[in-house]
Amino acid sequence: MKIVFLLLIFLFLNPSLFTITFVTASLERLENSISLNGLTYHFPDQIPELYKDIYRHLRDYRLDEIYTYNWSGANWLYYYKQRYFYDQTGLVEEIRIYVWMMGNWAQNTRYLMTYSTGNVVELLIQVWSSGQWHNYYRMLLDYDDEGNQTEEIDQFWNQDRWENSNRYELIYEDSILLEQLTQYWAGETWLDEYDYFYFYDENGLVSGIIQYQWLGEDWLEYYQLQHSYDLSGNLTEVLGRYYYNGSWLNDELVTNTYDDNNNRLSSQTQYWYFSNWFDLDLTLNSYDENNLLMESIFQLWEAEGWHNELREVYFYEEVESEDTVLTGICDIILGNYPNPFNPETAISFILPESGEACLTIYNLKGEIVNSFDFLPSAPGIRTTVIWDGKDVSGRNVSSGLYMYSLTSGELRIARKMLLIR
Repeated sequence: MKIVFLLLIFLFLNPSLFTITFVTASLERLENSISLNGLTYHFPDQIPELYKDIYRHLRDYRLDEIYTYNWSGANWLYYYKQRYFYDQTGLVEEIRIYVWMMGNWAQNTRYLMTYSTGNVVELLIQVWSSGQWHNYYRMLLDYDDEGNQTEEIDQFWNQDRWENSNRYELIYEDSILLEQLTQYWAGETWLDEYDYFYFYDENGLVSGIIQYQWLGEDWLEYYQLQHSYDLSGNLTEVLGRYYYNGSWLNDELVTNTYDDNNNRLSSQTQYWYFSNWFDLDLTLNSYDENNLLMESIFQLWEAEGWHNELREVYFYEEVESEDTVLTGICDIILGNYPNPFNPETAISFILPESGEACLTIYNLKGEIVNSFDFLPSAPGIRTTVIWDGKDVSGRNVSSGLYMYSLTSGELRIARKMLLIR
């Protein structure tokens, strides 16, 4: 009963709550591995920082490789690795998966991303077999004018054509996600399967999600998540409960801890059984002096103790800080880092043509919080402004979700960001 909903637990445990798209959640819907033509193909449980921000080159470092190890009982052994490739704007354009086979790394799976105005519009997954890449799975995404993802269609490759699998429709109000409808393909039409409703606290953080299941004639309550946060806005607890015989019953509990820099140090999952919580799994993270995630160790509770299962080691490459002139840009590119942020964030944009620009920041009421005007600059040049979380009068604004919009001539694009104090 809880399997379908686990992907949402991952989505909202990620600190980049409002910047990870449902593409990441879609990857969670895939099996961790499949068998095809006698070979096993591996899919990572998550793609760290893939959609954290479109302006990866605003950072001093960007993700290069992730090595995954399997615990043998005595030592960590190579399992598979992920290699990240970027385009000239800093967007991830490919993630390639290699598996360790007979003392060598063999390419196995790859993810190919296609973008429009900084948003992923297609994610194609291919597997390597018989010396070439073969289509396996793809996600097609659509967005509204504010950059909010409104639809995702998942398809599987069947010999010589794409066949529909699932569809996800997302409904917003003032760019706040309120509902996600999940449907499956029944051969000739889409049929309802699940419907998710989102609830928020006064800071714009998700306080709960209720899942309904369609049973042919009516929507019935099925599962819910309840979120708790600390004073810094970090998600500290997720309680999963399922609906049975007129009552909500405990199912799973995820508890997170953080350091003083709001880096998640641990994430522990427990399950409810006969009026008690029992340990299930534990993830331990470590960071370097730049707050970059360096290592994650995943453990399972067995025989009255924690036992190693998987280990991930992260490698980064340093990014040149000087500006680069980009050519062939047709749309505005806009993004901010970090997001969520405290106390400040860098908002950057690249214009496709020379012209004046105005960056405006709004609160959820649609009121202007702050604005910045820019003189004409050459196309393809990155422009950056630091917003310190203050309004036009220099007063600190409260924690919560904010919209920022860039206008240049007839062009306009908007994004959202989360301030956590």
